[in-house]
Amino acid sequence: MIALWLATALAWAQEADPIQPAVDAQLLRPSIDSLATFAVDPTDRIDGQRAFARVVFGYAREPLVALAEDGRRVALVRDMVHADLVGAYQLGPFRLGVDLPVVYGRGELAEGGGLGDLRIDARGTLLTRRRFPVGLALAASVVTPTSTARTVSLGSGGVSWDARVLLDGQAGPAWLGLSLGVGGAPRVSLDNLDWKVQLTPALATAVRVHRDVQVSAELIARVGVTGAPQWDTTPMEALVGTTVDTRKGVAVRFGVGAGLSPGLGAAVARGLIGLDYLKPPPPPPVDPCAPDPTAPGCPDARVTVGVDVRDLDGRAIPDAVVTVDGSLPIEGGWALPPGSYVVTARAPGFLPRQQTVDVPDVATLTAQMLLQRDPGVGQGTVRLEVVDDEGAPVSAAWATTDAHGDLEGGTGALVLPAGRNYVTVTAPGRGAVALRLDVEADSTDTVQVMLARPRVTVRDTFLELDGKVFFDTDKATIKAESHPLLREVAAAILGHPDLLRIRIEGHTDSRGSDLYNLQLSQARAESVRQFLIDSGVQPDRLVAVGLGESQPIDDGDDEVAWSVNRRVQLLILERTPTTP
Repeated sequence: MIALWLATALAWAQEADPIQPAVDAQLLRPSIDSLATFAVDPTDRIDGQRAFARVVFGYAREPLVALAEDGRRVALVRDMVHADLVGAYQLGPFRLGVDLPVVYGRGELAEGGGLGDLRIDARGTLLTRRRFPVGLALAASVVTPTSTARTVSLGSGGVSWDARVLLDGQAGPAWLGLSLGVGGAPRVSLDNLDWKVQLTPALATAVRVHRDVQVSAELIARVGVTGAPQWDTTPMEALVGTTVDTRKGVAVRFGVGAGLSPGLGAAVARGLIGLDYLKPPPPPPVDPCAPDPTAPGCPDARVTVGVDVRDLDGRAIPDAVVTVDGSLPIEGGWALPPGSYVVTARAPGFLPRQQTVDVPDVATLTAQMLLQRDPGVGQGTVRLEVVDDEGAPVSAAWATTDAHGDLEGGTGALVLPAGRNYVTVTAPGRGAVALRLDVEADSTDTVQVMLARPRVTVRDTFLELDGKVFFDTDKATIKAESHPLLREVAAAILGHPDLLRIRIEGHTDSRGSDLYNLQLSQARAESVRQFLIDSGVQPDRLVAVGLGESQPIDDGDDEVAWSVNRRVQLLILERTPTTP
């Protein structure tokens, strides 16, 4: 293939120590952070601030072969063994990684080993697949000439670089990844080979065939841009692999590959074994004084403070926004040392109010604030039309935080203050629906309400739903078809003031990693909680918890089991005791 190169190398070998041309025989450099493939990076896979480490062991047969003038194949590198030590750290959308290979090779002219060329790789994610149909990222790497094994062509002898555009997406059960890159390296110009600037395309796919097993296939290549591409100077290689997740933060992967062309760097055969370690995120900081404010070393006892906002008639205002000294509450209220604090409350249609609250040295305190309606806010008219699931009118009753009335024959006009209003519509034997109506001053709107047979039943310890809450695939966005059911859930909660605290549980199927499923289920539970709050339910009555795949109903591993296990459940944590 490269007769001049071989002749020159043989002459060098006769006159001095065996020296091979400075061409890196390593076509394959392992992915920095892919959890399923060996060579192609994803656009965004390590979540949040996360450290990641892997080691990849490999063997390549004849990755660097020359063709003598008499047609004889000469293996400049006959056997190559390598261990790539890879580490990465991601902060938000940015990831920085390093790859340090340790190599050993032998060929016709020499053998030896040592360190390979160190690679430093950076990636910035522009679009994530959780929010967009396709992920998009830009990546770049620099390879430094740290190799101590250049006598066997395991280092390029100079600085090389590449820049890549990464695209990936989900097509059914398959993940698809595409890398389009361009790179530069110290020029190699021998016989019919002329390399300096190269294109580096790569394509990969991975499919989860079991909850802990993925299979993958990849195609990588390197194409010189000087002159027309030639088959014998364009390395191209295919890889197939399997990744097994041990559920201990460690994944084991196995892969085999073969060259599809005789280009330099494409091995005749290749074997790979990888070990990945994904460090879990650090736990959130824990306040040692939170469980016991009187413990030694705690500066002050802390009081759990809540604020109850009502109108002048004593009715609760569910959408009021309250701050204490400018800070919003954490779950359950504010944890404050005794003292004086400025409390501010605002709500649509009401005048804002600010007052000073003195917090004594007690365990808990609930401060009450009364808001006056804004006299400058106008009114609008909303005409309600109530029908059943067949379109027939249904006589019903309506109620807001300020008033209530009847809708004889299923129709009636409500005069409501401009701004956000919450209206509950009920009918005997037909359940209830909670509406959020944003009313403009001097406007007239018509809203149709369908009251079907009730699909929400309040049991002793949970809310029973006759239906499921559906989300967009791989997202926390609630599908529109589930909005009527969740409005019924909101109405049921508002119609049962004895339900003091409800836990919204999100569950996923077993596909995907434990960590990803836990995060997805938490996001979905939070979406349901926010929908109920937007429908008028007080925030302090709702708690969202994601449980991932930890509590399956069906232990099967098929579409039926996955559909059953993907669910939202509502459990009653606390309710007013029933008087016997």
